[in-house]
Amino acid sequence: MARTVQDLALLYSLIAGPDGRDTEVPPVPLGQAAAIELRDLRIAVAPTFPGIPVAAEIRAAVAQLATTLSPLCRVVEEAALPSLDFNQELASGGALVGMMIGAVQPGAQEPPATLVQYLEALDRRDQSIIAWEQFFDRWDVLLCPASMTTAFPHCNPGSPLPVDGKEVSYWTVAAHGALFNYTGHPAVVLPYTLDRAGLPIGIQLVGKRWGESRLLAVAEALAPVTGGFRRPPGY
Repeated sequence: MARTVQDLALLYSLIAGPDGRDTEVPPVPLGQAAAIELRDLRIAVAPTFPGIPVAAEIRAAVAQLATTLSPLCRVVEEAALPSLDFNQELASGGALVGMMIGAVQPGAQEPPATLVQYLEALDRRDQSIIAWEQFFDRWDVLLCPASMTTAFPHCNPGSPLPVDGKEVSYWTVAAHGALFNYTGHPAVVLPYTLDRAGLPIGIQLVGKRWGESRLLAVAEALAPVTGGFRRPPGY
């Protein structure tokens, strides 16, 4: 979406907030977060989430960045994650999206969800939101992978993807971000390094709900350490 955190913050200032047409957006004015010092940050690290595969090079990149940040920040450590079944989280997120689409999409193959089913799905999501909010009461930001693998050759959607020599479900590729699409926690991906094939590896930062401005401030503080956009060779 942008090549610098500053450009992303500018974009956010233009598109965020109520627009008079979406009644679900609270009419709260955007606040610009104060600059953040690295020495004040409590950073939780997750090389991946239980049950979700990730390439070894990406896991190593997360660990390397954590090691680099450790002497610069208040605390950087691999933290105890919320007690959630992460594969079930992905399934619940997909089911909820399916309910919402099925309610307005004509000719759906399956009957629309009942109101009871929809409210139950929202309750499950609320429990996940609460679990992560309690996590972010203790941590300023979560540092984790953005994807299970780097860029792969074009293929038919659904085709298995190779991850460290093993075939993995195509639909798992974006699981690290989809978990937070489900709960509504803001996330930003910073460019960090390249894999052995010269393909970029990004690092995902996740923050507390409704904390987009502060998350961008954290990203700006970390950007000098992670490095900026680097044009791939030959482009």
